[in-house]
Amino acid sequence: MKGRRRDWGESSARGDHSWHALRKQTNQAHGVKSRTVQRRQVLLYLKRAVVGIVYIALIGGLALWVGAQLKEDGKAGALVDSKPLAEIRYKTNGVLSEARLARIIHVPAGTRLIDVDIYAIKAKLESYQQVASAVVQRELPDTLRITLVEHQPVMRMVIESGTGSKELRLVSRTGEIFEGLDQDASVIRSLPYLGPFLYPNGTYKPLRGIETVTDLLDTCRLNFPEEYQTWKVVSLEHYRGEAGLPGEVIELLSKEGESTVRLIFSANLDFRLQLDRLRHIREVARGLRDSLERVDLSLNNAAAVKFKSGRDKLLGTSGNLP
Repeated sequence: MKGRRRDWGESSARGDHSWHALRKQTNQAHGVKSRTVQRRQVLLYLKRAVVGIVYIALIGGLALWVGAQLKEDGKAGALVDSKPLAEIRYKTNGVLSEARLARIIHVPAGTRLIDVDIYAIKAKLESYQQVASAVVQRELPDTLRITLVEHQPVMRMVIESGTGSKELRLVSRTGEIFEGLDQDASVIRSLPYLGPFLYPNGTYKPLRGIETVTDLLDTCRLNFPEEYQTWKVVSLEHYRGEAGLPGEVIELLSKEGESTVRLIFSANLDFRLQLDRLRHIREVARGLRDSLERVDLSLNNAAAVKFKSGRDKLLGTSGNLP
């Protein structure tokens, strides 16, 4: 028995139903982008570009800095024209001699300029209390330049060493105490001695308010040179060096021949005014033919004067002795 043939007929659908065709259609559908999406992508690209530029700039800057450090430290000797050190040029505002400086830094003969440790030389020079600052520079191909700023002495003082011996030291405008290497003896002799304020524990460091003391010395030296030549000792017994502290006085011992006068200046009043008053008092004393023993110029509108004869007088603002 023959089976009946079943006729399924033909499909009426049209179009290509292959896998590749379906995938293509799907991709085309998802490929449509809105303006918002496009704008976000552009911004993203710009951000990445900016980050890249900044990164490159940082790397370049770091490379330049490292190169400069290597050159300064002398580690790039093969890249520069460096010869053995042939000359050291010194410049200073003070008195240190080239011979002493050469002994201090002591660079072995034949050392290449690039191998000279300029930082060690700077540290060694500044270890001397007389040196306020030192600048050490290489000048290719074979020269070393050293520039010093030294403390300038305004007073001298005697200290006791650890062994009990007395030693002379110099005092700068800022209160630094130093040995005074290569100083001229005549200059040292012209400086007044300093009797520093002693703290309760017996020490005298730090020396405070020396700038004010220096101002007094400079004012007298520049405007009253004859008076300044008589000043031998500066006493800070009643001067703590605290700005604006009431009652702060600077005492000086003036000596001319056999005559010794104790002078007391206020640290808070105009020095020129006090010195003008002192000059007038000396003129009055010469007129009276009576030597001065003590002059207190620390009063606001007067000066208390004591004479060798024992009489005490008060000089008022009018310039008269009552």
